[in-house]
Amino acid sequence: MSIEIVTTGGTIDKVYDPLSGSMCFGKTLIPDLVLNGNLGASITPLFQVDSLEMSTEQRTQIVDHCRLSSNAHILLLHGTDTMTTTAEALLTAKLDKVIVITGAMIPASIEGSDAATNLGLAYGALQCSGPGVYIAMNGQVFWGDACEKDQDLGLFVPKS
Repeated sequence: MSIEIVTTGGTIDKVYDPLSGSMCFGKTLIPDLVLNGNLGASITPLFQVDSLEMSTEQRTQIVDHCRLSSNAHILLLHGTDTMTTTAEALLTAKLDKVIVITGAMIPASIEGSDAATNLGLAYGALQCSGPGVYIAMNGQVFWGDACEKDQDLGLFVPKS
């Protein structure tokens, strides 16, 4: 099974900038996560953007990339704030592929991050799910349109 990991930025890929005292995008840690997890997958970086700043054009770029990819199994790394919006765009495109979207609440560069756990969960879900769009976060796998981010809990939960 050929698996492609597509990166778009989000908290999972942020690093601390000591000069500005803020989190930003820098050298990505995703290849290290994939290597450390012994995950056999290719990595395709599309862009690095906070999902709150993701444009309609960038979301269209994600859908187009997934449509044109020769891989039937795509793991999409994405910011958590608009992950469900991108899932809806992918569902609307009706692609005959397995697409699992994941990210992290804490950057991979920070000790105690949920990045490796979520990546492993998504990688496993990708291999045993049928065609569709899924979100894998916090130890759970949801249909792409069946969950939402609960800002108060800092978790993805079933839609109410």
